Amino acid sequence: MTDVIEGEMRLMTTCALTVYADDIAVWPVQGDDEASLEIQIDDLLAHLVEYWKPLVLRQTYPFGLNPKRPSDLGYKARRRWDDLPEEQVTAEDEELETFLDCHEISRCFAGYFDLPPLWIIRSGDHMLVEASGGVVSVPFDAAIASLVAAGDQIAERLAEGGERWSDLANAWKARDDGEGLVFLSWATSLDQKLAQSLADDGLLEAPQSLADAANDNDELRLAARMASALPPEQVRTVLQLVAGFPKVEAPRLVALAAASRSYFDETLVAARPFEQGEGLADFVREQLSLKSNEAVDIFSIVEQLGVDTHVQAVEPRSLDALAVYGRKHGPAILLNTEAIDRKFEIAFKDAGRARVTLAHELCHLLIDGGNALSAVDVLGGLMPLSIEQRARAFGAQLLLPSSVAANVWIDMGRPRSRAGLVETLDQLSQLYTVTHSVAAWKLEHGARAHGENLEAMLRSIVPNR
Repeated sequence: MTDVIEGEMRLMTTCALTVYADDIAVWPVQGDDEASLEIQIDDLLAHLVEYWKPLVLRQTYPFGLNPKRPSDLGYKARRRWDDLPEEQVTAEDEELETFLDCHEISRCFAGYFDLPPLWIIRSGDHMLVEASGGVVSVPFDAAIASLVAAGDQIAERLAEGGERWSDLANAWKARDDGEGLVFLSWATSLDQKLAQSLADDGLLEAPQSLADAANDNDELRLAARMASALPPEQVRTVLQLVAGFPKVEAPRLVALAAASRSYFDETLVAARPFEQGEGLADFVREQLSLKSNEAVDIFSIVEQLGVDTHVQAVEPRSLDALAVYGRKHGPAILLNTEAIDRKFEIAFKDAGRARVTLAHELCHLLIDGGNALSAVDVLGGLMPLSIEQRARAFGAQLLLPSSVAANVWIDMGRPRSRAGLVETLDQLSQLYTVTHSVAAWKLEHGARAHGENLEAMLRSIVPNR
């Protein structure tokens, strides 16, 4: 924020604002350090005061939606409303507007219309900042420090105006004050009544402070947030399951996770999510001394890494799997036999979907276990799409590398007909014990590296891959 001079007088409540992320101007004009917007600084401070707790703690979107980027929320909501009764649409529209008022910061600048959007929403240990130029992921602590510095600067400046601004300045100083139940509700995305009920039953512990809630290091609170879109009783079930996982020592997992994280930071951090997943899988195969075309016994690998694996039937059936890795629980993975449907009379551990799911969860333990966002994964829950895309790519590549799928296809004469591709998928599924969906995905990627585009035919054979 810079001063605005009118004549020879500095305007006390008006400043020129430019927003930076990673030292790059992102708002009001992407990449333009000279562009700014003259704002009323009391409007910005009032916004920070009113919405401080959800800005710091909330990490989910309304209605269980999970957009790839914040600006996609409105589109996803409107698509959802196409099939809902008018009364529900009206109620949800009001809820959406409340969410937008908090996280779409340009709304706080009174008197301006058609401003470029400026989204700020937390995602684990980062803050997503989206403007017209796209999404930038900023470390959470750095983002909060910048917001606090801006608020302090405004409060100090308004103090020059005397008592008129004292209430607002005092409210800013008290921004972290509040009750544990309020913090718990924001941190878990549960309504206060359900949060209170779960706390009364000993399944959740209310944070002692805003800072305690913002640490985001309590596995049960994380599980509650990941499951928050489920019905209340199913949220309760998820928490009971997580609470039942003991803390176990897993030095081999710790060592492999440290190596994977180091490799990721040095090599893959700027890659797209599916490239990150495939690169990590190739690295892990190398670390485990697996040949490129070697079939993987994923259940044995996870067991040898010291992960406490549970294969059992639990409700709800919508819960495919759980992965837990934190201070008090895990590392552990639960595979729900009620959800992971088997179409053939074979052992569960030989079912393609079970193996793919376990490999998916292993990715979270390896690369996301130290990340507060992913210390608990509820498959089918509210994990950000980029992290889920990475885990899906990892699981598929670990079990069936794209290059191997292409080599099998080449050995079978490079078929392009439907019958030939079905035969290839059958062969890949049998050799590497994966679903036809994974086999088709990996074959498509592998064939593309040889200049062949099989996407249309493979999609017609396996439409929901």
